[in-house]
Amino acid sequence: MCGHGFWTSAILALGLAMFVPGAAVADDLIPAKRLAISENADMPGGDLASIFDTTLDACETACLTNKQCEAFTFNTHNGSCFAKKGQGAATAFDGAYSGYVIKADKGAEALAQTRRAELEFLPDDDVQTSTALAANIANLHVTNGFTAQDDLTS
Repeated sequence: MCGHGFWTSAILALGLAMFVPGAAVADDLIPAKRLAISENADMPGGDLASIFDTTLDACETACLTNKQCEAFTFNTHNGSCFAKKGQGAATAFDGAYSGYVIKADKGAEALAQTRRAELEFLPDDDVQTSTALAANIANLHVTNGFTAQDDLTS
């Protein structure tokens, strides 16, 4: 897939912009959990909960806030969300988004706080904008099964 190296660089640059002293953002600079999302994919089985008449954003939030949720599938055709225990093998399903939870590495927050202190020249508004963009990056750039390692080697 073309451009994976570009997006990896862009995400790394964005990450650098997030760590600024005095920023009026949440105390944690690194979310405890984030998502990797695939488009037109279903992860059958492992359902923890079903939510109907909802949105993709609400489905993602439901999964990220449920301690047992490790993955989800959202059907855009009927607005249904399925929080899942475990990440099953993805199968093609037009109009579905599936994602799995990735937990932050141990020590990532401490490293982010250190880097934030080093970038004191960036205005707080840039940090807030970068943090919001980073929180939504999984929706803007679906991975479709590619890993970060795949991006670094392409």
